[in-house]
Amino acid sequence: MTIDIGLVLIVLGVSLVLFVSETVRMDVTALIVLGALVVTGLVSPEDAVAGFANGAVIAVWAMFILSDGLTRTGIANAIGRTVLRFAGTGQGTMTLVIMLTGGVLSAFMNNIGVAVAMAASASFTSPISHPANLLVMGPGGYRFGDYLKLGLPLTIVVFVAVMVLLPLIWPLTLV
Repeated sequence: MTIDIGLVLIVLGVSLVLFVSETVRMDVTALIVLGALVVTGLVSPEDAVAGFANGAVIAVWAMFILSDGLTRTGIANAIGRTVLRFAGTGQGTMTLVIMLTGGVLSAFMNNIGVAVAMAASASFTSPISHPANLLVMGPGGYRFGDYLKLGLPLTIVVFVAVMVLLPLIWPLTLV
């Protein structure tokens, strides 16, 4: 193992611990990692900041800001309370309402924001829903409905599968 590989593994290990433990905010942890890579000479200062000139990176950053704003303003909590009011206490009904709401919300906002708001998985029905979509396609490399052709049927299939399989699996999780 070379020194560079060892340094990368150390930075990766420390960043993993910081991300999982959340002792330091995630954005600060990301900047610490970036700084550590520059200080150790694994990345040049120019390369370290080059990503900030990429429109896709800025768009992903903006989505995280929007998602955090929805959480801090209480909008995410209001959505969650409304969903729970409609869902009631039944496990099947709650799953149905949460999945439908999560699927609709993920068409318009980042999945992380949806997960925070819903505490459930969201589907990939639009380019907004997942940051990786923007990184792969690049800003402007898609139209808003491009993902709907695959995302909507996939959402329906996953929804039906969960609604059919969850009652079968649920008793096993209580053991």
